[in-house]
Amino acid sequence: MYKLTPSQDETRYELPDGCFSVLPSTGQLIFIVSGAKGHLPVSQSANKVLNRKIANASNELYGITRAQEEAMLAGALSGWDKPAAKPWMYKPDGSPRSLPVKSKTHER
Repeated sequence: MYKLTPSQDETRYELPDGCFSVLPSTGQLIFIVSGAKGHLPVSQSANKVLNRKIANASNELYGITRAQEEAMLAGALSGWDKPAAKPWMYKPDGSPRSLPVKSKTHER
């Protein structure tokens, strides 16, 4: 059986081609292209609350999760090869996941 569109489970850990976000330092609405360094300004407004609403609504329209957005922002600002540029590093609300700490106990 062929599927025309991937399910949410299949796409939630992939990066979209692009997404909207809010630049943390200024509150400016930006657009991020997957794999590209930096970001594109969408608006000069620094109204962080309004820009967050616009980014959320725009991304939701295209089925982009908050985890994907946070990974895209990290990739654009810090590098696409960094662990932070992976959507699975974030909870659905976009907050970072806490990774299990490896035990340093040694058997004798």
